Amino acid sequence: MSIHLRSQGLASFPDTETLIRDSWHRCYEHYRLEPDRIPEPDVLTQAEFGVVRAPTDELAALAQGELDRMMRQLGDHVHLLMLADPQGTLMDLRVDPQFETDCRAALITPGAQFTEQSQGTNGIGLCLKTRSSVSVVMGEHFAHRLSGLSCTVAPIFGQRGELAAVLNVTSLRPSSKSLHQIARTIVESSAKRIENRSFDLRCAGKIVLKLSTSGDFCDPAGEARIALDENARLIDATPSALKMLGATDEIYGQRIDGFRDLDSLIQALDNSRPVIHLPSGAYNIQLASTSSREVRKDLRSSSRKTRSGPRYRFESDHDSPNTPPRARGAQSTRPAICLEDIAGTDEATIKEIHIARRLYERGLPILLQGESGTGKTLLARALHESGPNRTGKFVSINCAAIPAELIESELFGYRAGAFTGASRNGSRGRLLEADGGTLFLDEIGDMPLPLQSRFLQALSEKEFVPIGANDSVKVDFCLVAASLRNIDDMVRQQAFREDLHYRIRGATINLLPLRERSDLDQLIQAILQETADSEGMGRTHLSSSARQALLKHDWPGNIRELQHVIRYALALSDGPVIDADCLPKSLLKTSRNPDHSQAQSQDDAQQTIIDALQQFDWNVSRAARWLNISRSTLHRRIVSLRLQRPDKSLYESTTP
Repeated sequence: MSIHLRSQGLASFPDTETLIRDSWHRCYEHYRLEPDRIPEPDVLTQAEFGVVRAPTDELAALAQGELDRMMRQLGDHVHLLMLADPQGTLMDLRVDPQFETDCRAALITPGAQFTEQSQGTNGIGLCLKTRSSVSVVMGEHFAHRLSGLSCTVAPIFGQRGELAAVLNVTSLRPSSKSLHQIARTIVESSAKRIENRSFDLRCAGKIVLKLSTSGDFCDPAGEARIALDENARLIDATPSALKMLGATDEIYGQRIDGFRDLDSLIQALDNSRPVIHLPSGAYNIQLASTSSREVRKDLRSSSRKTRSGPRYRFESDHDSPNTPPRARGAQSTRPAICLEDIAGTDEATIKEIHIARRLYERGLPILLQGESGTGKTLLARALHESGPNRTGKFVSINCAAIPAELIESELFGYRAGAFTGASRNGSRGRLLEADGGTLFLDEIGDMPLPLQSRFLQALSEKEFVPIGANDSVKVDFCLVAASLRNIDDMVRQQAFREDLHYRIRGATINLLPLRERSDLDQLIQAILQETADSEGMGRTHLSSSARQALLKHDWPGNIRELQHVIRYALALSDGPVIDADCLPKSLLKTSRNPDHSQAQSQDDAQQTIIDALQQFDWNVSRAARWLNISRSTLHRRIVSLRLQRPDKSLYESTTP
């Protein structure tokens, strides 16, 4: 094989890396390619490209600043910058103007696909194959027509280490390996910054920690990220963080040594130079800025409480803990979360919240129903802060987030040595923590049936016996429960106890989805301004086009989705006015009054293909040339459109 490769011109690079040789081997032996017979890349139609680019729209927006940075740093040495998706499809390009015509002629354009299987050894394809940074310099390219260019590519990883995109810089003139060794450092750093910014946005509102060997955290390129849930379990991490942890994907859902609970995290963050000790060494840690100021403030205030007191609990994933929109002229004496803020000016919501307030003040239990993100947790907390029990604690429990085998001990507590693995100091339990305050049971529909019976008894008798104890303890709290699921249906299906349903439902309060609220415009502006204020950005406004896009959006994620979109837009805005260009591209493509132009263009494209095939008697080669696409692309579209040949024998006889 080495003689065969040298005969193809690879001998001029005696230091060719093993991965290049392996790639050439795959090209010959597995893909059956020939260097002088590599076809031009397939290019997606506009309709196809519109579908595949949606998942990388936000990443492309985050990459713009890094593309500018790389262009400044590499100057005249590179002429083309590209962002490609995990399938090798070019998503975004920056081209030196003097090479624009050449790139178009070579089909280096958005929608073009560069994989190892179709184009032979190339930077994008090899990076996708190896999931690592690579440089392919001139003759290391398998295709003869690509041997005049050199490229350096770095991967960008997404959720739980999935490959999200690759970042590529290309020299279109003769170049050298030494230059691209320098370029690799720059491209890797830019890819890491994009990866970490995407992580921060994706995990906004979670407990996001930055890990670094440097204590100043001045450059995201040198950092790793981990995200923890309210029980200090790992829910996401960048690949570099997993490497620091010395762990694999199996660690997700587990606690990290050194952070067995939120108390240990708080203690670590309270140090003058917070550090975590991992198998690979000691690393500086810092709370990411996307953890809101409220989260940061609560972490610090919690650290000042006595360690014998209750643990600080973060909000559940189902509702954002962020402070709701604050009305103008609000007095500083108002609670941090105010019922009037949540009600807004929507009449139906005002009526529901009025009922909830009256019932809560009289100690009646309340069941909150509504879609994910409609603000059930916010309402529960607001009822607590505005009610007679506000001097007590607000204790939130997500019944869906706690494993079934642990939820009983979490609720009722246990005595020391009550079971294997129990803390030597025992646990008070969440019910006792809520004594004199409010107990909020989120996703109560996920409470295991056997536990429902014991919980019903505790509610009825206002006392219970902790696990492993002999004596009962008395409790008195206001109960607010919430669920996405229809509890009435669960009762009919015998998946939820009917007697417990009646016990928790003094009244059912239904929270409207955002798309049905009459005050959507006011909510958008209020959340925008409050978020901008929290980031120190001052007065901020939406352009007319941005406002219309937000008003037309269907908001399946409700208030939580709106908060995420606002944070995203503020991160991309450069001034006080937010234009539609700052909004996620996926949002601009979905609305309650959708533009059918994309669907129409897909129908037109399908009919054009059918007409071409009929015109040339299903001769695929001639039809492809007439359509100005490759034969393989046309074959793929025939399959995807499920087009049927009128006469198979004729088709085979006329197709080369």
